[in-house]
Amino acid sequence: MRILFCLLTLLSTSMPVNADNDIAIVGTWQLVTFVNIVDGKRVYPFGESPKGYFTYTSDGRVMIQIQNEVPPKSWKSLETNADGFGDTSPWYVGYFGRYTVDFEAGEVIHHVEGGTLLHYIETDQRRPFVVDADKLFIGESGAWERELIRIN
Repeated sequence: MRILFCLLTLLSTSMPVNADNDIAIVGTWQLVTFVNIVDGKRVYPFGESPKGYFTYTSDGRVMIQIQNEVPPKSWKSLETNADGFGDTSPWYVGYFGRYTVDFEAGEVIHHVEGGTLLHYIETDQRRPFVVDADKLFIGESGAWERELIRIN
């Protein structure tokens, strides 16, 4: 009985997503709001109308794409780094990998495999989240907030 309890506890607190799990976060979500709260002020690093999608697949894959509401007019307008490539970070970020859900903590964990945020690669990014019908809220109250709407 004790082994069964331990197994059920482990499965209910953090498990990979698969087709057998009916998890509300699965789907493609369009970004509505991307806000950071700094010294009590709301900061919109990608503008007040950012563009982007968060996709969570039923087999546990995550893809995040976020772009400023006003992209640069040309690559030439971007800063050039030491490699000669434009720095996309001021107007675009994206990353991909796998995800799991910690039901007990109410968090989705992004296991980042690659993307434009080099300091995220090979890390686990924990994200508190709530799904309310066709809205997804990700963030920590008073620190940062992301609001998305389901598009499929």
